[in-house]
Amino acid sequence: MQVGPKPLLGGENSEEARNWMARIESDFRAFKCTEEENMEVLEFVLDGSVRLWWDAKAAQARTERGRVTWEDFCQPFQILYFLPSIRQARSMELLTLRQGSMTVDEYQQQFINLLPYSPHINEGDASKYDLSARLE
Repeated sequence: MQVGPKPLLGGENSEEARNWMARIESDFRAFKCTEEENMEVLEFVLDGSVRLWWDAKAAQARTERGRVTWEDFCQPFQILYFLPSIRQARSMELLTLRQGSMTVDEYQQQFINLLPYSPHINEGDASKYDLSARLE
């Protein structure tokens, strides 16, 4: 846990939640965690309001199927933190993104940050996206 994910308390914004989710999934892959280990770590790192929220969701999954999986957490978590209105707003930001006064590095980082909110642009499309054509 010393090198693993920081606790999630609830109240984080969607960007913080997205970063947290990416980090914990990366840690799970790096440490080759089993599904059971994923759930043990999750129980350990949730706190505050998000812990109360998850306890209710996990109880529902246990009642329905007798067990709780990582997928049981991921889908509701994304709904909780990535409301359709947020995804639409970020997707529109990506579509209208212009370099303006940003440096090329700042522009590229903003593009990368907005890309996860636009699932209709797959990784192959994104790699073909010509950033230099959008620079002003």
